[in-house]
Amino acid sequence: MKLSFKYYKVNTLIFFIVALIAIHSIIVSLIPETFNWIPSVSAIAFISFVLIAYDKKLWKYFPYLLNIKDVSGRYEGTLKSNYNGGKEIHIIIEISQTSSYVYIRQFSYDNELISCSESINEHLIMKPDGSIEISFAYKNDGIENSNTINEHKGFCVLNCSIGKNDLKGYYFSNREEPTKGTIETKFVGKKLKGTY
Repeated sequence: MKLSFKYYKVNTLIFFIVALIAIHSIIVSLIPETFNWIPSVSAIAFISFVLIAYDKKLWKYFPYLLNIKDVSGRYEGTLKSNYNGGKEIHIIIEISQTSSYVYIRQFSYDNELISCSESINEHLIMKPDGSIEISFAYKNDGIENSNTINEHKGFCVLNCSIGKNDLKGYYFSNREEPTKGTIETKFVGKKLKGTY
């Protein structure tokens, strides 16, 4: 399990942990037989349980501790690339997210071949206007016996607009013939399929 506090508001998180310690102390004083272990161990276990539950599920309903918003889901649209003089490719982007972790998969369909890129380093930034910038390095293992989709890495920057469920941005790669282009997608739902 990967738990990180990089997307948390530091002052709010400290206040939240202090509040959890106070709640734990009240519970221990009201029901001492429930927490008859060493008080510090039970406090750490209580705080850990609440933070893990928050990281996995509760953050979507109570986002007050975070500097980011929920952008998880499935998006579909087009990728316009400079590859081979320029082409437009159908693309699907799936974003998995917890309060401390983001993972992005990108599927594209071209000439009856499905290619998958996976994020290897992700970062979300809440911009002053309320939109979210999603930047990530990715890897694509290529398609075996394909002359067009070889193994490569790249970088992508997407912007998720306020009140709109779309992702727009650009990418570039280090393919044998380096490519770059733009991406425009629309949100289609929260359910992730894990495939094209």
